Amino acid sequence: MNKVEQGKKLFLTMAIIYMTLVLFVTLLKVVDRGVLGALVAIIRTVSNIILLYYTFKGRKWAKIILTILFSIELFLVGIKVAFSIYTAIGIINYSASIASNGLGIYTIWLSPSFNEYLKSIKN
Repeated sequence: MNKVEQGKKLFLTMAIIYMTLVLFVTLLKVVDRGVLGALVAIIRTVSNIILLYYTFKGRKWAKIILTILFSIELFLVGIKVAFSIYTAIGIINYSASIASNGLGIYTIWLSPSFNEYLKSIKN
């Protein structure tokens, strides 16, 4: 399998894992924070789906916005972890957020095969 196909499969795998974790975190927020937390999480989920789609289609602006959102979320989770007393749901939520956002940043910026895929769709 060439790097272009590997990059495409890697991105799709990352997107599926990421969205699964986001949906899991959304459910935890419903349990932990009620309807308002769920509403915010649903808006975030929809915007992430749109950004993942446009990143997959090779749009650089979507890649940049998605990375900024991943980075902001990692920063905020780090602050929450540093200054909070956790519930069990909170620990699971923060762990899933760190894992999914770290995976997203790696795939989008550091994966050679995904970058080859992006180059191939631009040509």
